Amino acid sequence: MDGRRLIMGFGVKGVLEAIDYETGKIRWSHFLGPGGSDAGVLTTDSGLTFTGDSFGNVLALDTRDGKTLWHAGTGDDIESSPIAYETGWTRIRDDQQRWSLVCVGASGCVS
Repeated sequence: MDGRRLIMGFGVKGVLEAIDYETGKIRWSHFLGPGGSDAGVLTTDSGLTFTGDSFGNVLALDTRDGKTLWHAGTGDDIESSPIAYETGWTRIRDDQQRWSLVCVGASGCVS
């Protein structure tokens, strides 16, 4: 990303846009479906951006270019911001587990 920070926000066209805060130019745009999405946005230091689209999918995007890396259908609207967390050491592997979580619909959460 050439050392520049990005400011991300929702456009009125149902897209998520990454805007270079120094130039004001749109670096990339990702279509979220008609009417946009009520989902928040989470960007991690590892280069992942999590959000949801208007079709009920949780999305993991590449922060550099906005390309979809992973998605999962939830069957309902995503109406919250995703969160990320780490668990402690596991007995099976000698590393930490990283998870993301998002709440969908009226009361459900998926990770």
